[in-house]
Amino acid sequence: MPDSLSEPRAKSRSAPKKALLPQITPENPPKSRRAAPFWAKGGFISQFLRIPFRNNCEMPHQGSEATWPVYTGRIMRISLFIPCFVDQMTPRVGLAVARVLERLGHACEFRPAQTCCGQPSFNAGYWDEARAVAIRAVQVFRGAEAVVGPSGSCVAMMRVFYPQLLAGTPHETAALDLAARTFEFGEFLVEKLGVTDVGARFPHRVAYHDGCHGLRELRIKEAPRQLLRAVKDLELVECDEPESCCGFGGLFSVKYPMISTAMAEVKGGSLARTECDYIVSSDPTCQLQLDGWLSRNGKQPRTIHLAEVLAGADA
Repeated sequence: MPDSLSEPRAKSRSAPKKALLPQITPENPPKSRRAAPFWAKGGFISQFLRIPFRNNCEMPHQGSEATWPVYTGRIMRISLFIPCFVDQMTPRVGLAVARVLERLGHACEFRPAQTCCGQPSFNAGYWDEARAVAIRAVQVFRGAEAVVGPSGSCVAMMRVFYPQLLAGTPHETAALDLAARTFEFGEFLVEKLGVTDVGARFPHRVAYHDGCHGLRELRIKEAPRQLLRAVKDLELVECDEPESCCGFGGLFSVKYPMISTAMAEVKGGSLARTECDYIVSSDPTCQLQLDGWLSRNGKQPRTIHLAEVLAGADA
């Protein structure tokens, strides 16, 4: 895409300081003089979300011993791409991804130099800023055998839009190479590893929500459903609006909150009518949008990521 279509560059900004959420517990209170963040005061983010993925990933993963059978003939070394929302708000999702892949006999690595995929800047028209982020990503993941992420939205940015964003630059070939090795988590299990049954058990009635980027950009629809049908004691039901957007859309929900809420009402209502216990999604941002609407309207279902179901979560 030509640069002429992009909006003017924003004023130069200094590089943001690296700021990770501290590991705050009653035994380890904040060490700075500033007040503890809202999530450390019993805010709406519950206690088990307080440790970011980055602070957790170097710890041994629970169940990292390969207690499940290895389904593929070759062990792979998989680089985890952890989106911003997962890193800072739902790190348990990233740990669930690692747990499933390791139990299948594969090795996982987390490259801490990784940052945001650049989608917010890209969608807002700040393509120069997004291009700089994309260049960093292709450098960070250079040489990775496979890059797997638990977000269809962020994976679509890397696989579909990086090659467009870096076309005609010295990084075009690297972008195409990264795109060919980048996969959404559920897609990777089914299409790359040839796995549908990971030995999980989840005794609940669930409905699956298709995120727009996963469905429309990556063409992923059946893979997550194949994985869910193989889960022991799980009942999978379909809603009457299976391909409707939840209304999040990143900056869309910020710029057009009334439209976003109306869309959430359509999709959230459709999912609630299934009388499911859980709404399963492959996109954490969709989970946040749906959880917000469901909780404010007193609806019963809760959301959960596909990786958590496959890791054997029973929340």
